[in-house]
Amino acid sequence: MLTRWLRGLLVLGLMAGAGYFVVASWHWPLLCDAPVMHTVDFLMQHGKEPYRDITDNNFPVTYMVEGAAMRLFGAGDLGWRIFDFFLLTAITLAMVEITRRRDWLAGVFAGGFFLLLYGSQGPNFSVERELVVTALFLGGYACLFASVRSKTPALLLPYGFLTATAASMKPTFSFMAVALLALGCICLSRRAASVKPYLGWGVAGFAAIAAINASFLAWHHAFRQFWFVLRVVTPAYVALGQPGYGELLRKALPDTVLGLVLVVGVPLAIVHRGWERDWERWALLLGVGCGLLSYVLQGKGFLHHKYVFDALILLLLGIELMQGLAGRGWPRLLACGGLAATLLVFLPHYVEKIHAIPARSGLTDALQGDLERLGTQQLQGRVQCFDLVFGCLNALYHLRLVENTGFTGDLLLFFPEAGAGSTYYREKFWAEAARDPADVLVVTNEWFQRPNSFHKLDAWPEFKQYLNARYVLLETRSFPAEGDSFPQRYAGEAAAYRIYIRKGSAVSGGVVGPS
Repeated sequence: MLTRWLRGLLVLGLMAGAGYFVVASWHWPLLCDAPVMHTVDFLMQHGKEPYRDITDNNFPVTYMVEGAAMRLFGAGDLGWRIFDFFLLTAITLAMVEITRRRDWLAGVFAGGFFLLLYGSQGPNFSVERELVVTALFLGGYACLFASVRSKTPALLLPYGFLTATAASMKPTFSFMAVALLALGCICLSRRAASVKPYLGWGVAGFAAIAAINASFLAWHHAFRQFWFVLRVVTPAYVALGQPGYGELLRKALPDTVLGLVLVVGVPLAIVHRGWERDWERWALLLGVGCGLLSYVLQGKGFLHHKYVFDALILLLLGIELMQGLAGRGWPRLLACGGLAATLLVFLPHYVEKIHAIPARSGLTDALQGDLERLGTQQLQGRVQCFDLVFGCLNALYHLRLVENTGFTGDLLLFFPEAGAGSTYYREKFWAEAARDPADVLVVTNEWFQRPNSFHKLDAWPEFKQYLNARYVLLETRSFPAEGDSFPQRYAGEAAAYRIYIRKGSAVSGGVVGPS
């Protein structure tokens, strides 16, 4: 009877937490990386070419997935909230399917706990590419397990398609896609099944995504520029501001999840027999290891870089809890304690964190208002951001303003140590500025992986001199409340932006002097 009540309360509690998250986050705006991806799609729709005109370093499939979601769910803030809820629902349903033969409640536990953990991190991490990757890999797991369980080779076609899409969005997961397929084939071979049809369907799914990536590059005539991004830009980004491995591992698990895993999950896993014969558990554990490896390889310590790791370790925890709950003796008592702690401690903790999250971004809203006052018609194609994720692109996207150039961030422009990537993008800027200088420049004090500061301008003295000679400072605004809310290791000064007007430009009405 106690077990039945506890199961029912767990479902009701997680449903209530999920419902509160939906209501509390309904008005969250696009922030951080999401507007960058939206801007890439927006610029492509206005004639700019990826990799050639638009300076972004994602794989083609990323833009295609983003564009498809924008057209299906809507391209604005609300549409992206709906996409967020769709992905979280898909993750939970995939977890339920993965655990269906054991105990479906393990999937509900993992999906609900992941939703609360994810939601408590706020809109800065909302609908990151890693959330899409998590949904794709869990869908891939469901297809892989169903294929082996039902001996249906064709189900490995969607497995290959989903996991290759995920690996294209985040190449650090490439090994995981291949390793899981190999593990499934090993399991089948031990059951005296012919591996060839399974392997063939899986590889066909991989090949389909490779062909889609190649077709995109061919259509946009961007093979050479994409190769430059892979060879120069991505390594420069990866090497910038890496914390030590000790710090990365320390931040890998939130304290709440770590406590449950160590105090409840590990003892239950040790006492439960049959691990050596349970290939599905090994497949999930392999995913945990690959998720952790991807997080470490990315080397930034950002919360969203470990979504796959978080989701899979919660799924394994859910399996152990439900198996313990169905047992006897101290494992059952331990499982009851873990579920009670989830309901009475962790669920309220995450709901409280979600409740405390601001509904809007003051920086984005203020900048949008400033740009509107300058006149959006005059700014069309005449404004440029020197920012990364603080909110300049958000404001332009909300106002449907096409930027003067295709720069989606100033990461390599103010790179502390100049290299091939910095030289390339600085020369690209000078060429475009000489041909058609922007009338309005927006410069934020975000300095990637360094303390927020407008001293970043000192890292590019030629630009600082150009800015002072050709432009006049119109406005400076700062937002102390947002200084620590962005995914940085260093807060530095409060988040801030400056608006500069080109001397003699049409936007200024000629009141700020000749050029």
